[in-house]
Amino acid sequence: MKKFLVVILGMVLLAAVGCGSEKKQADGKLPVVASFYPMADFTRQIGGDLLQVDTLIADGVEPHDWEPTAKDLTKLGNARLFVYNGGVENWA
Repeated sequence: MKKFLVVILGMVLLAAVGCGSEKKQADGKLPVVASFYPMADFTRQIGGDLLQVDTLIADGVEPHDWEPTAKDLTKLGNARLFVYNGGVENWA
């Protein structure tokens, strides 16, 4: 019974710590991920210096055929916002 309570308490504690954190980088910019260059450029033009924009799909890669890797999914999970077109990224 004690082990069960310790496990439950640990899970509640982890949930409370995870829910209270806001995802900002050390420089105060909000991390944003854009699917490909036009979406990233659009986001940079609007957000300016308040955002740190990363692009998932490299230049020269066909966005219709691209599939995300585990590293890309981690990058998405760490972002506050994901900007994509919707018609090009079937994987989204």
